[in-house]
Amino acid sequence: ESADNPAPVLLDFASAGFGERNATRGEYDVSEVYAEAIVPLLSNVGFAEYVGLELAARYSDYSSAGQVWTYKAGGEAKLNSDWRLRALYQRAARAPNIYELFGGLVNTYPAMIDPCSATANPTGAVAALCVAQGIPAGVIGSYQQNGAALEARLVSNPNLNPETSDTMTLGFVFTPSAVPGFNLTVDYYDIKIDDAIERLSGGPGGVLNACFQSNDVNSIYCQTFTRSPTTYEIIDWGVPLANVAQLHTAGVDFAANYRWDMDNLGWGGDAARMTASLLGTWVQKNTLQPNPQSREVDRVGTVGGDTPAIPEWRLTGSLGWASNNLSVTWRTEFISELKDRKYATAILNGSANPTAGITHPTVDAYFYHHLHAAYNFGERYQVFGGVQNLFDKEAPLLTSPI
Repeated sequence: ESADNPAPVLLDFASAGFGERNATRGEYDVSEVYAEAIVPLLSNVGFAEYVGLELAARYSDYSSAGQVWTYKAGGEAKLNSDWRLRALYQRAARAPNIYELFGGLVNTYPAMIDPCSATANPTGAVAALCVAQGIPAGVIGSYQQNGAALEARLVSNPNLNPETSDTMTLGFVFTPSAVPGFNLTVDYYDIKIDDAIERLSGGPGGVLNACFQSNDVNSIYCQTFTRSPTTYEIIDWGVPLANVAQLHTAGVDFAANYRWDMDNLGWGGDAARMTASLLGTWVQKNTLQPNPQSREVDRVGTVGGDTPAIPEWRLTGSLGWASNNLSVTWRTEFISELKDRKYATAILNGSANPTAGITHPTVDAYFYHHLHAAYNFGERYQVFGGVQNLFDKEAPLLTSPI
């Protein structure tokens, strides 16, 4: 259960359109039963030292979202002391949370033109739909929207269903006996989420466009608002959350680690223990389709708007030195080049001037460096310190608000 009681200035819708919202209060119950098993199949056969299965299943009963089955099946094969192979398939689910089910409405004022407003010059099917929504035919062409923005309210949805995902991973672990202290793991992943909970049609703008594209006054999109019988403006516009989105991502995760000793490179001429590591992710795809009527958009290499940074490459490398009671670690982060989401969208839409109105269309590849040191006084005390962003690299400027 959860409750959120906004301050009066927000609750009373008295803050000039910035963040007003109703109170949120709700609860749900869930009962679950699950089973897991690791099943050895083969041991010390000709091609492998070990082959086994990994199995699990879970049944969940939500008072809010109903019954859900999730499960996984996979296994691993240890070929020898150097090589281990692994694969896994998983069905997962996420039930809607209390805010998504019972959240108080939030006011928003998107800047857009009502398709029925005289400014939009409604004709043909658009004008006919305006009439079906209650605007007299004689007023079409003279009704003018008041202002440059429309009032909409983002609302929750108590009838949401769970999101479901299917994940497949395939990888290996390499620990070569010829190179003691070294190990490498590489895993390919493919994750697809169906019935993802998103704002219907991506928000008010998408809902209004979908309404007039449907040419049906009874469509789910047109039913989100009504019109004033006197001013004919859109009123009581509630844009709900819905199980309409689909996300799909795939790529490769990898990690390499190496530990070794070096004589005479330690403190006071003693030996030093050296460590080196590299962690990385290559994102092959990361697509979002906000609703079935929308185009699927690949967000790899973009940032801004509704997109957190999704670089194609992200790497973290570190080099450590330790001797006696002193240790020092240098860590470097790499983020590959990114396009501002507005710029990427303009390119996708074939704009003749994709940088129009976009001050910072790209973010160059970024390096961040960090330094950390620690000293142990016996077995009980340690003093440590470090510097994050050692060279004071400033955050990039973006055009899209984020």
